[in-house]
Amino acid sequence: VRVRKEVSSVSSETDIGFLADGSLDTATLLTFASDADSGDVFVDTWYDQSGNSNDATQGTATEQPKIVDSGSLVVDDQGIVGMDFDGVNHTFDNVYDNTGQGVDFYAYSVGQKTDFPVNGATRGAMFGDGVDFYLRFSESAGGELEGQLRQQPGSTLFTAGKSISGESAPIRSLSDMINADNELVVGFNGSDSIAIDTTALTALDGGAVSIGSRSGNDLWKGILQEHV
Repeated sequence: VRVRKEVSSVSSETDIGFLADGSLDTATLLTFASDADSGDVFVDTWYDQSGNSNDATQGTATEQPKIVDSGSLVVDDQGIVGMDFDGVNHTFDNVYDNTGQGVDFYAYSVGQKTDFPVNGATRGAMFGDGVDFYLRFSESAGGELEGQLRQQPGSTLFTAGKSISGESAPIRSLSDMINADNELVVGFNGSDSIAIDTTALTALDGGAVSIGSRSGNDLWKGILQEHV
């Protein structure tokens, strides 16, 4: 990741890499944070590790998620480092465009939501474009994890939902959009719900995909740690 801090209101940035075991170099990150105003550090760029250069970037300071808060790492309840999205401004927009993408793909995100609904709103998206491809939590029916795909050119919808009504916080998810068997899958706290066969889907209508929102809507409040 590329991170940003302010010292006496002057911004500076640096790249934080990985250790030999594949974990984030948190010691270097905390050293960088040690003189930051309020001890806060924000993520400017979340680098794509696939080699496809689909880096998630956010050049607007007020829209960058936080990775160090008051001198301490942002972590989930398992102590795993992540980025804190505030549900109001934080998002990485236009990370990649999946228009016309066939079914030989999958997408999932790992995160933790501890506030539901989002600042009084009814939905919070882990990722998605405007209307055709997204994964989000919804307040409907007392709480539901929703995944949606739309067949190009904007006709058939494939929608999967898994009820989270009555579940206690923290809400955590590792969620596939399409698996190897051409099934639309949504997963919640390690439990999958295979809801619909997508073999009729040949290409996504799609669009520019954001992380931490659905193309600037349904902003996520909580931690995000991975998007594939």
